[in-house]
This record gives sequence, C-alpha cells and structure tokens, in this order.
Amino acid sequence: MKTKLRLFCLLLCLSIFSNTFAYIVIDKIYYVLNPDSVSAYVDDSDYYISGDVNIPDVIWYNEKPYTVTRIGHDAFSVRNSLISVNIPNSVKTIEYRAFQMSRLKNVTIGENVETIDNEAFDDCNNIKSITIPNSVTEIGHSAFGHCDNLTSVTLSNKLTRIEKSLFNSCYKLDSVVIPNSVKEICDYAFQWCKLTKLIIGENVETIGARAFTDCKMKNLIIPNSVKEIGAYAFAHCPNLTEVTLGENVETISNYAFSECPITSIIIPNSVKVIGPSSFELCKNLTEVTLGENVETIESCAFYRCPIKRLYSLNTIPPTLHDLHSISYCGTVYVPIGCYERYKSSPYWEKLEIKEMDFSTGITQPTTENNEQTFEIVDGKIHFNKDGENIYIYNIDGTIVYKGVSQCGKTVEVPAKGIYIVKSGSYSTKVAL
Repeated sequence: MKTKLRLFCLLLCLSIFSNTFAYIVIDKIYYVLNPDSVSAYVDDSDYYISGDVNIPDVIWYNEKPYTVTRIGHDAFSVRNSLISVNIPNSVKTIEYRAFQMSRLKNVTIGENVETIDNEAFDDCNNIKSITIPNSVTEIGHSAFGHCDNLTSVTLSNKLTRIEKSLFNSCYKLDSVVIPNSVKEICDYAFQWCKLTKLIIGENVETIGARAFTDCKMKNLIIPNSVKEIGAYAFAHCPNLTEVTLGENVETISNYAFSECPITSIIIPNSVKVIGPSSFELCKNLTEVTLGENVETIESCAFYRCPIKRLYSLNTIPPTLHDLHSISYCGTVYVPIGCYERYKSSPYWEKLEIKEMDFSTGITQPTTENNEQTFEIVDGKIHFNKDGENIYIYNIDGTIVYKGVSQCGKTVEVPAKGIYIVKSGSYSTKVAL
C-alpha cells in the first residue's frame, strides 16, 4: 500500500515537473532520476523483493547514465525476504530507516558512504557483522540498535561521535574498538551489549549516561583524555573487576560504577567530586585511594562497599555528604600530620584513622585516644606506653628485638633500614 501511494504521488509530481525528474523501476527497485545532476537515488523497493540485492553504481535511462548517490528513507524497511545487499561506492548517504526491521543477513557498505542516518539498520536481527568504511564521518542515533545477532563491528576511523543508542541492545556484540578519532560516546551507545572486550580510543573526552550499562567486560582502561564519566555509564557490569581511571577524569557521575565487582579503585588527582552512589553496592571493593584534590564525596558514593583500606591523599579532609558516603570502612590512611584534622571532621571522626607517609608507604601508629604506643625519635623507637609486647623484625622477617614496652624506654636497631614493629596486635612498617 505504501509503495502504491508513493508511486501515485511521484507520478503526480512528475506530471507537473516532467522535465525535471524521472521515476523508473529496475529489478524491483524504484529510482528517482535527476537529469540536472545526472544522479539517482533509491526511493523504494517492492515489498516482496528477496534474496541478494546488488544496487548498481549507475543506471541507464534514455541512453543516459545516472549515478546512484543515496538510499532513501524506508527504501528497504521491513523487507522480510531480503538476504543481502551490496551498497555501491557511488552512494554517499544512507537515509533514516533505510533498512529498518529487514531480514538482512549481510550488508556491504560502499567505500564512499559518508553518512548513515538515524535507525538506518535498526532491528535488523539477522546481521552478524558489519564493517563501516573509513569514509563514514557521521552515523545517526540507533543506526544499528537492537540487532540481536550482531557479534562484531568495525568502526570508521573518521567518526568523532558515537551517537545515542548506536548499538543499544545488540546483545551478542562481543568486542569493540573505539577509534582514536572519537571524542564523545553518547548516552546508551552500547547499553546491554555483551562486550567482553572494550578498547576506548585515546581521544575520547566524554562517556555518556548508561553508555556501557550491563556489559560483560572484566577489565576497563579509561584513557587520560576522558574528563567526564556519565551517570550509570558502567553500572551493573557483572564481570568488571579491574578499572583504571585516566589521570584527567574530572567528573564521576551518579551510579557510574554501581553494582560492579570492582576490587580496588584509584581516584586520580584530577577528581574533585565523587558523585552520589557512584560505587554503591560494589560488594568486592576492599581498597580505595582518593586523589589529593578530592573535595567532596557525595551521598552513598561508597555505600555498602566492604572497604578495608582507604587511602586519602588530601591534607584537607574531603567533605562527606552523610554517614553513607563511606560505609563499612576499615582503616583510613591519611597524610602525616593530618590525623587530628580528619578526626575532627564530620563523619570521618567515626572511622579508624591512621597516618601514613605516602612517599614511602610507611604508617605512623596512632590509637583512637591519640596515645601512641611508640614513636620514632632520631631514628630510634621511643615507647610512650607500658606493658605492650613488642616484636621488631627486619625486612627479611628476622626478629631483631623482643620485649615489653616501658614508657620512656628507647630501643635502637642494629642498622638503618625498614623494620616491622609489632605492638600487641598492631603491626606497622617504619623507617629507622
């Protein structure tokens, strides 16, 4: 019905502008010809077109060649018997919904295509692989969304954006390499894809909301070019255990990595604010390092994460939005001289705080009432407390001292170096 209506309208127009356009049918494909530009485009096709379709570079009419330059909107949409199509090198544009919901298994895109419009191949469930030639500079939103059996894709190295929902719900898409030409990955771009392997190009600056939600990668490297990670960008990735954040990330949005099995995370110095619930329910997250410029940790940022060790490099305690900003936390290590500052800050005061020299990895022993069992004075161990069993080991594990602490007593080790001091149930590494 659509084809007949379109043909009627075109014939009506042609009757008015008969000297300008012509409309012809070749092998069940409907072409509109423009004599002025000596070009043609595919306007429609027979609903029952089937099998393998080769669209020619040139078609002839009245002994005159016309170059085929584009595939019109809906030209092959919902064609249930279409198996494969070859788009010639003469074509520059594939318009919106051109092949949407067709039964295509194979498609070859010509080497001079520049634009693939919105939803051009959306819901083509039988396509298994696609190669987008390097001539393509723009792909519209959802162009390959909901291609249920798509397993592999090669992207053009001329793309600058991965548009919204471009491969959304391609459940079997196993791997993708984002080319270095891309600067932005838009919202929902790869949501619900399999993606066991993901390589993000070195010039990507923005990763949009839900761009990779529910993907299956185990390891993730965010390149140094990335400045913003959107809301839910990597949320609910059930296999994601290792994440490396680039050195220039500025924004980690709400729920960005929530409910992932990440085991440890280093927040780079470029980050000032960690968004709400950004790591919420990461139930394997036991170690966190906060960069020296982190100023604010929003509500539930690390809610219900079983953090055993948290290293905060900022000499000024980051503002915790509430008690749930960091919950179930073991020991917090802070820079030397910052113990009192953290202990007097809201919500930090409820956590176990210890000082550490981050340049050496050596902790400064403290207790909750700030009474030190011992301190280092002139390269010697000076006891401030009585009655603690003391063991001192060298770096090889050999005991060099064993005794009971006496307030005011000093112990000197045989040689300068790194030692482990065990005081009661507490152990720490010191430089003497």
